[in-house]
Amino acid sequence: MPHKSESPQGALCRGFAQETSSPPLRWSLPVMLLIQVATSAANLAPAVAAPALLSPLGLSPVAVGFYVALLYASAMVSAQLGPMLVRRWGPVRTSQWALTVSAVGLVLVGIPQVGVAAVGTCLVGVGCGPVVPAGADMLVRATPPGRVALAFSIRQTGVPLGGVLAGLLVPPVSLAWGGQGAMIAAAGFCVIVALAAQGLRPHFDNRTDPLSAWPSLSSMAQPIRTVLDEPRLRGAVLGSTLYAAMQVCVASYLVVYLTRDLGWNVAVAGLGLAVAQIGGALGRVAWGALADGPAQYDGTMRLLIGAMALSGFAMVLLPQGQETLPALLLLGLLGASAIGWNGVFFARLSQLAPHGQMAEAVAGGVFFNYLGVVIGPAIFGVAAAGLGSHGWAYALFSVPLAVLCVALWRAPTDGARRAA
Repeated sequence: MPHKSESPQGALCRGFAQETSSPPLRWSLPVMLLIQVATSAANLAPAVAAPALLSPLGLSPVAVGFYVALLYASAMVSAQLGPMLVRRWGPVRTSQWALTVSAVGLVLVGIPQVGVAAVGTCLVGVGCGPVVPAGADMLVRATPPGRVALAFSIRQTGVPLGGVLAGLLVPPVSLAWGGQGAMIAAAGFCVIVALAAQGLRPHFDNRTDPLSAWPSLSSMAQPIRTVLDEPRLRGAVLGSTLYAAMQVCVASYLVVYLTRDLGWNVAVAGLGLAVAQIGGALGRVAWGALADGPAQYDGTMRLLIGAMALSGFAMVLLPQGQETLPALLLLGLLGASAIGWNGVFFARLSQLAPHGQMAEAVAGGVFFNYLGVVIGPAIFGVAAAGLGSHGWAYALFSVPLAVLCVALWRAPTDGARRAA
């Protein structure tokens, strides 16, 4: 039995520690981070190599939007496989399988045939989905009580780091060996990371159930049922659809807003996006440390969502024609909140999950995250066209975030619930 003063998070971590001996976080976390970096780089590599890939296919840049939608729609579905694969194979083998599927998908994306490239896109998405629930299973088992949010946040920095890696390496490889060569190189990186994770298998894949049922349509819906049946999980995952929509719209439309609406030159607009991405990477770690400290999860999410809403509203105040230090600071705050929320969110799901259903809760959360990624850009684009400004579209997206923030401030905290 947990001590009377022990938090649910501490009891969860202690329970896992009693079931299995996990490796120290200091050397297992880097491998988990590397898995996330490889997954993120695989997702972004085709978009970065789009100029080299689209020309042989005879497609316009509009196809990149279809690539993103197809990728994340596939990931929404495959994430629901994660808990069942973790139960049958273990989290490390599941991650290795996912990286291998992504690698095969990348090779197919590089083949200059539209149908083959579409199948490859689906496979990259299928490989993306199970990585998050598998990684959550490993993190909770390896992380001491009181450091779960920080560990999740550090692992989630792999998303922007993967983007940086793809942005730095894919263009020169595309110039040297073409789009197909760049896809093969990205696939090779996924395979190398999958092999590097092999050393973790004895520690994390030691309580599998090889006789558990293979996924079915009914069992694949279980993670979604898990998060929708529990009121606090339901509120968390539905809110994450808003956060994910804002995040993808920052990544997708920020440069367009700064150049077309405000007249910034392309180089400075790129700097603005880089500031937002750096803010996101630093924000993930900072929010995680805050959630493990006195602010706890509820207080951190209130501050985080409030910062996201305020910075979104303030986007209409950015100056025309030139960047200023306050403008760059605002973009940094927008990135820290709109790009930096993921680690605290997934750590929160692991805390709120019913006993024995942590992977299901995380997989259900991934479904609603990616739902925001799929529908957010289209809604934002329509809003920007109707309002005549991308800045006002950011402000419009901030309205439900502000409402959610007020609701969270009025709700009782975890400490108040335990005291009651």
